[in-house]
Amino acid sequence: MPAIRTALPVAGDPVDVAPFAQVHWWTGSERQDLHTHPIAPNAQGQLTPAQDAATGLWQLGLEWDNPRDIARVVVRFAGPIPADLQVQYWRKNWPTIAPERRPGASRGWIGRDDPFHGEWTAVRGAASVDGDTFSLAFDPLDVPELAGHGSLEQLVNAQHYRATFRRTLKLRLVSQSAMPAVAELHAYTPSVWKEGTVEVRFGLGQQADADWSGAAEVISGYLAGVEAAPDAPACAVQADGSWRCAPSSGQSKGVVLRLLYAEGSSRDETLVTVRTAARTFTFRVADLAQGPIYVPDYGVVVAWAGQVPEPAALQARIAAAPKPIYDRVAAEPEQSLARALAEIPALDVTKVEPFGRYLPLAAEAGRQEWAVRYNGELFASKRYLKLLGRDAARLQWPGEMLRFRFGSGDPPDFRERRDGTQQSLLDGWLPVVESRWLDREIEYQQTAFACLLDSPLTHPNQRRGDEDMVAMLRFSIRNTTHGRKRARLWIVVAPQEELALQEGLILARGRVVPDVPVARQWRVDAYGAPVLRAAVTPGRGQLSLVTYAGEAGASQATLSAVAYDVDLEGGAGDILVLAVPFVSFAEPADWQRVAALDYAAKQADVVNYWRALIEPAGRLELPDAILGDLHRAVRTHVAMSVDKDPATGMIVVPAATWSYGACGNEACWQTTMLDQAGHHDRAELYLETFIRTQGWKGLDGNFQSAEGAFNSMDLDAGVPATSHFSYNLDHGYIMECLVAHYRYTGDQAWLQRIAPNLVAACDLIIRERQATKVNGPDGKPYHAWGLLPAGHLEDNPEWRHWFAVNAHAHGGMAGCAEILAEIGHPEAQRLAQEAEAYRQDIRAAARRAMEEAPVVRLLDGTFVPHIPTRTGLRGREWGWFREAAYGAIHLLDGNVFEPHEPEITWLLKDLEDNLFVTREFGRPVDLEQCWFSLGGVTIQANLMDLSLDYLRRGQVEHAIRALFNNIGQQLFPDVRCFTEHPVIEPGHGVGPFYKTPDESKALIWLRHNLLWEERDVLHIAPAAPRAWFAAGQWWGVQRLASFFGPVSYKVEAGETQVTVEINVPDRCRPREIVVHLRRPGRAPIKAVTVNNKPHADWDAVAEEVRLKQPAGVLRVRVQF
Repeated sequence: MPAIRTALPVAGDPVDVAPFAQVHWWTGSERQDLHTHPIAPNAQGQLTPAQDAATGLWQLGLEWDNPRDIARVVVRFAGPIPADLQVQYWRKNWPTIAPERRPGASRGWIGRDDPFHGEWTAVRGAASVDGDTFSLAFDPLDVPELAGHGSLEQLVNAQHYRATFRRTLKLRLVSQSAMPAVAELHAYTPSVWKEGTVEVRFGLGQQADADWSGAAEVISGYLAGVEAAPDAPACAVQADGSWRCAPSSGQSKGVVLRLLYAEGSSRDETLVTVRTAARTFTFRVADLAQGPIYVPDYGVVVAWAGQVPEPAALQARIAAAPKPIYDRVAAEPEQSLARALAEIPALDVTKVEPFGRYLPLAAEAGRQEWAVRYNGELFASKRYLKLLGRDAARLQWPGEMLRFRFGSGDPPDFRERRDGTQQSLLDGWLPVVESRWLDREIEYQQTAFACLLDSPLTHPNQRRGDEDMVAMLRFSIRNTTHGRKRARLWIVVAPQEELALQEGLILARGRVVPDVPVARQWRVDAYGAPVLRAAVTPGRGQLSLVTYAGEAGASQATLSAVAYDVDLEGGAGDILVLAVPFVSFAEPADWQRVAALDYAAKQADVVNYWRALIEPAGRLELPDAILGDLHRAVRTHVAMSVDKDPATGMIVVPAATWSYGACGNEACWQTTMLDQAGHHDRAELYLETFIRTQGWKGLDGNFQSAEGAFNSMDLDAGVPATSHFSYNLDHGYIMECLVAHYRYTGDQAWLQRIAPNLVAACDLIIRERQATKVNGPDGKPYHAWGLLPAGHLEDNPEWRHWFAVNAHAHGGMAGCAEILAEIGHPEAQRLAQEAEAYRQDIRAAARRAMEEAPVVRLLDGTFVPHIPTRTGLRGREWGWFREAAYGAIHLLDGNVFEPHEPEITWLLKDLEDNLFVTREFGRPVDLEQCWFSLGGVTIQANLMDLSLDYLRRGQVEHAIRALFNNIGQQLFPDVRCFTEHPVIEPGHGVGPFYKTPDESKALIWLRHNLLWEERDVLHIAPAAPRAWFAAGQWWGVQRLASFFGPVSYKVEAGETQVTVEINVPDRCRPREIVVHLRRPGRAPIKAVTVNNKPHADWDAVAEEVRLKQPAGVLRVRVQF
């Protein structure tokens, strides 16, 4: 029920937002324990406070849909004012950090407040009483008010430093003593009311004669009057302020609206929703400051009265403005990987906090993981290893890290710089890291890999997962001159330990720690027994213990390093081998097991294992050969990243090898990539964890039960250890992933086994969405009618009704119904009907949100409708993460909207012009020079499916640009791995390694550009670059999984013809294969043969050949 409004304000008055709030009181604390209760006016029109039986507090409050900036509260009571009256506001994250204090786009994660999380904070201010009226003018926000609820640092760094307002969703009056009824309640903001008159014109440039009869409603403002627009005889205003516009072609139609609108705080911006029989849309009054609002797809123009431009002037204005990026792409030369890598700043290996770039080395599904830094340093970190169970029991390290720093020369150079070391992978993709550097005419080459100590590498099913690992390192040292030179290699253990050398073994006796604090002084804190750090197999040189103080003030007396010195004749070389165990062995028998390892045999075992795993499966052989290497390397990254829980045998698929734990949506991208590459056994193994843990915990939101819930979780010796992620996205993504696994395998026995799990997952959606099928305070259906309860989206924890969450839940549910129907499951029809009903509810909620959110401006000055990222939001959410990465475009990914519906076009135009290339929602880009390669994707591109979205719409140039810009901004080409995101600036990567979900999603994009299923049609090379069809090119794919079975094809391009040989899948043959032949210059097809017979079913304009009822091996030869 809205708060009491006593009279219409006048221009110049301060803005009172109490009339725009609902009047509530609350019980409980937060999350599910928080309960909201309405307060309705009594017979005298007064508001009666309520008493919370649990706390004894009397309270009466206001709640808004979106935060407001409240600076002063005035209350007129109908009785004595309580002596202990307080004004409190609801807060969790506010005051939030100033965006400028977050580097680059990291501002996108700044926290936002929601109605479910927070606490009540008492306002400090100047209170006054005048008879029955209480007033409180807020003090500047400072330490006393937030004592125990915030920090001085938070205040100093706040966007609103010493704010004289409080940004909040909820405000309440509280007292322990009885509170009388309230006759008036005002909540004033820093804004003031202004008067203005706007003119709204309908039907411009529209062919069909639409019915523009309707009415206007004003949000955060007032409608003072309505008149028919000048020269609009077809429109007549009714007594209630609505209007009727007679359908009459050729006649001008429009109305004039007299408004009271707010000016000042952005939280008070006045919106006007125009509801007509033809269209409903909303505009922001503040947008008129930049000129008329023209929505060409609606034929609507809004301007200040008397400033509506003539159609010719409007078109001239658009023609003179910059062209929208969405419309520029097709006119630009097609993007290539080479251009993307050239125009996007290269990633700096030293700028990835906190270690610079590093490459993890491990066994498949092993829990012990070494890493090699960009300079060849070997290290591990307890903080980033996600240690669980008994993982740390035998790690006698000198600190949270154990580092082996490899310097060369005297004084030593450890190459802590961008160009000091060149790195590569064996054969371009194997997890064998080669590091090379030249120091004072001595060439060093280090080769590193990880192996099992006691056995060959084996399938994860044959191991517990906690077997002991050893890093093997081979140093080749060569004198590049003609004269004799001495080479020195330093092996420095850090943090400092006292070391000993014993017959080729480097032993640690204790760690170096501060001594008595008289001055900087050190002592050795001895271990219970010496532990093995490495077994060394030297060449012709000599090992010796030396001192090394790597940091200012470190011990310079402790023997904390090993030097290897060797004299080399001109051109001669030498070899040194290290075996470095992950655990700290204290028994001599264990030392000998490490020392006995044969480097060559272990390397052969490691190489053979990874080749046997990767090479029989799918393969890409492409003109950009690095993409084929990436496709193979990423599969090894995933295998090394997953962790097997020794207690249960379940596999956890984390969001990165190091640092990040389980994350369901990102686990699914890795699993689907493996399925597409033909690794169905690994995919099934990973998915089994979701099946076995279903319902172990509920979704993080206002949900009522955990039954049927799919979630990600880590396992601590068999005990669920919920990660901090807790994404509501997980449920739908996991359902979609299970559906995809069946489609790629056709394994009906597996589907029969997990069918009850799929039904339970669908039933959770059906059950939980009943709670939102209620009417709002205005008596109309709730804005999230039929959607899932408010909950956690992704990294941002606030609970809201996110369209991305509901889109993927629908996609998973609809997919489950489809595949269950294929096996004749009795629940399939019911679930299909429920999925369609859910889809319609999401569509209705999205369209309502679009109608109630203001239209948005494109670069050419025109406007398009905008679907916000969640319901109940009349505008944009904060930052790129919520608004772009997980925006409403996911409605296409979840098949709520079809690819060519206008809503999707508007979303894409908005993304390209307003989100990807702006500081607030992406990164600032030179829109004249750099838009092509530095735009086109969001900051963390792989949180979206943008390339697939464009592919489904037939916009191939856009799809290719998105793909290559994604790879170009995230790829380290030398070692075939991704950064998580260059969030600070292009070239500055952030996040742990390996970031396997992002690598996998990029490969999913690439796979769909090369092979795409559209229901029962298989597309060959639907978005392969034109340059790949140039004369002399040869490329193809081998054994890629599809919904129809494994697919192989190869393309050979000659001067006047292109030949495509296709091995048609036979598990479930497609109804049709469409071969796309995108010849450079759009050379037209002249003739086609299939298996040497003329073939007539081709389209020169569409550049495609269609093959009906395909079977066997098809050799398609196309003449140009």
